[in-house]
Amino acid sequence: MTASHALRLAAVAAALMGLAPPQNAQARILAQWVQLGPDGSASVRVVTEDACPSVTFDGRPVPMSVRSEPGRSFGNVKTAQFPVRGCEAAVPADAVAAVLDGKALALPRPNPQRILVFGDTGCRLKTGDPTQDCNDINAWPFPKIAAVAAAARPDLVIHVGDYHYREDACPANHAGCAGSPFGYGWDAWNADFFARWRRCSPPLPG
Repeated sequence: MTASHALRLAAVAAALMGLAPPQNAQARILAQWVQLGPDGSASVRVVTEDACPSVTFDGRPVPMSVRSEPGRSFGNVKTAQFPVRGCEAAVPADAVAAVLDGKALALPRPNPQRILVFGDTGCRLKTGDPTQDCNDINAWPFPKIAAVAAAARPDLVIHVGDYHYREDACPANHAGCAGSPFGYGWDAWNADFFARWRRCSPPLPG
């Protein structure tokens, strides 16, 4: 595999830019980001409890299309509950600015200089493995790492994989992870990645 091909695969899988929170607590958008794709392409992605919104590129609103519907079942995947909708819209090659839900999105830079690469960010809850204290910011440092990443103002963020580790229930009377969601649905994915990164979203590169 060539270096360029490997980088392209990494970008397709998990290169995230501008993951940002909803504009206010009433918004139905749960997560939004710009994701790199093959051959220099990029798309705006959204997780929402509502219908797919529109994203505005250089003042022009573009309706987002559905990637996945709530309750969708997937073959050869463990049963999970996803009561949310995934949406996307391709970023025009000549786009200069993008706004979604009143929030400016960081569009890809043609020559990124500050590149952050990380992975294995989930909190381990699995029978037979040591239990991680997901409620302790020192025992599960991803929130700290996300805050440092945001402060570094990266041009490009590449997550190399392994987002989700909360497979089984927190053991009884284990205060360090008490109340944590588990399994393979949206609640566990949100706790392991989106909710924590959303609070520490990097600002627009500059």
